[in-house]
Amino acid sequence: MSAGNSTLGWVPIVERPLDFVVIGAAKSGTTALYHQLRGHPGLYLPPAKEAPSFTKEDVYQRGWTAYLTEHFAAAPPDVLWGTVTPRYLGDLRVPARMHQQLPDARLIALLREPVARAFSKYRLLVRTGRETRPFPDVVDEQLQPAALERARTEHLPLAETIVVRGEYARLLDTYLDHYPREQLLVHLTEDFEAEPQAVIDSILTSWEWT
Repeated sequence: MSAGNSTLGWVPIVERPLDFVVIGAAKSGTTALYHQLRGHPGLYLPPAKEAPSFTKEDVYQRGWTAYLTEHFAAAPPDVLWGTVTPRYLGDLRVPARMHQQLPDARLIALLREPVARAFSKYRLLVRTGRETRPFPDVVDEQLQPAALERARTEHLPLAETIVVRGEYARLLDTYLDHYPREQLLVHLTEDFEAEPQAVIDSILTSWEWT
């Protein structure tokens, strides 16, 4: 436990791992999933949906105690702690970093049909002024062999990885290189939209959380 003094604005925090992490995928319904999980009395998720540690270099370098102090100072010690951070699925740095810090964490993936997910991401880029080309032109460029190779092996901006972030089998394998299969739970966005409570119940009961 880190020493703290509330009169100086410091908050004592228990040094502990997270119990679960929703690793993605982005644009797949993870915001709705976050709100559902955050409403469960046996779970604690930070007030801000995305609280990344392993993708932001400055946050990662500050260390785990600093991360917990920023995002989990208000977390009750007797509930399960977790985050919904969809950018984790697709960032090649994350699986090894996460396993080093959270070897026993339960991983949850919510996956949307890849083309629909890619188009949703493209529309976000257009709305925010980061993309002006037609969607087919963006896809054609990212499907070029050299572009695919770079996107699959290098850490690139999200706008350059619209296509490869839909390669779910490859991306999940990067986690399974570090975690046993039984620590990974996968659901489809279509199932979550059709029967949200069934998916939530599956998540909450998969590891006897309730």
